[in-house]
Amino acid sequence: TLKRAGPVDRLKAKAKASRLAGVALMGFLWSMGSLMVLSGLPVFLREELGLTNTSIGILEGLAVFSSSVSKIMAGVASDVLGSRAQVIAVGALLTLVVKPMFALAPLLHVVFGAGPTFVWVCMGKVTDRIAKGIRGAPTDALLADLSPPQRRSRAYALNQSSSNLGALFGTVCASALMFVSGGEFSVTFAAAVVPAIVAVLVLFLLVMEQEENAEPGAGAAA
Repeated sequence: TLKRAGPVDRLKAKAKASRLAGVALMGFLWSMGSLMVLSGLPVFLREELGLTNTSIGILEGLAVFSSSVSKIMAGVASDVLGSRAQVIAVGALLTLVVKPMFALAPLLHVVFGAGPTFVWVCMGKVTDRIAKGIRGAPTDALLADLSPPQRRSRAYALNQSSSNLGALFGTVCASALMFVSGGEFSVTFAAAVVPAIVAVLVLFLLVMEQEENAEPGAGAAA
């Protein structure tokens, strides 16, 4: 027989639900910001800096490799520290710091030329993917902690759907900004900072705020 949930249990359930919603919203915002940059970055590299498709592909491969390595290390770190949100915060803040690098790339191209700008973009691209990797594993673990086994698939589906929707919205926003600005990459890249800022606010105000009251491993034990 199922016991009727008491006030404390209901409060805990609401807190977990709000944190799950916060994680999904962060996924939406991070994907939105990423696609606002990534949808236009290959065009910028090819048309403005004169890079070949091979060079762009090598850069992308390096970025994916960096993301995979950082994801593994972040997963271990979150287990050692016993805090998912704190490790996610490192990746979120790193994402926030690196986004303006892309906005500065068109200006650097005018001042310093293609070579230094390519190095700058490479640093930004790899760092951005490292930040994504740092966020990735702790976010998956946090979803598992916050959701009971019978609803865990729904939690992951909600988070993935939110990320996909954010990616779509980010691509649409990038296209609209490029049209309105007359093809100014700096405007679109600069706008990508906004979702990163909002994601950090959601993390600190909604997700991290209640971590002290959360029971470690509650989702797995439910």
